[in-house]
Amino acid sequence: MPHHYRTAMPEDLPVLLAIAETFVAESALGYRFDPSRAEQAFWLHMVEPSADVLVIEGDSGLAGFAIVATDDHFTAEPVGYLVKFYIRPEARGSDAGRTLTAACVDWFDGRACVDAWATATAGIGQDGAFINLLGKFGFAPAGPTLRRLSPRHDWRVVGHG
Repeated sequence: MPHHYRTAMPEDLPVLLAIAETFVAESALGYRFDPSRAEQAFWLHMVEPSADVLVIEGDSGLAGFAIVATDDHFTAEPVGYLVKFYIRPEARGSDAGRTLTAACVDWFDGRACVDAWATATAGIGQDGAFINLLGKFGFAPAGPTLRRLSPRHDWRVVGHG
């Protein structure tokens, strides 16, 4: 059965937290999962009028999520942001990623966003697949992503020495 998307509901939160924990664990960036901060982030995007949490669902339940938002703090036109995007490993290669990406694009278009931005920085080894997927929906490279590690950061955790 094909996957379908919908807006996340409060009752999705336990599963969203489990998916987010997998997301963080899969990353090579060395971050630690914080369930209370993750819960706060999901709630914030679920109740904020300029944001949403979209979920992708199939026969085996939720297969992933996207957090989308608009920003018009300084501009007359809204600008869209794909804040987070994650598909569970077992759902990759199915229609889940394409269906969720289409939902994000529809969300941006429905809010008249003049641009939509996304970065592939999760460190999960799927950056190329993510770039290819979004490219099918009109996203294109638009410059570098820069990262600064704090002097307090433990370089050994992220495999830099």
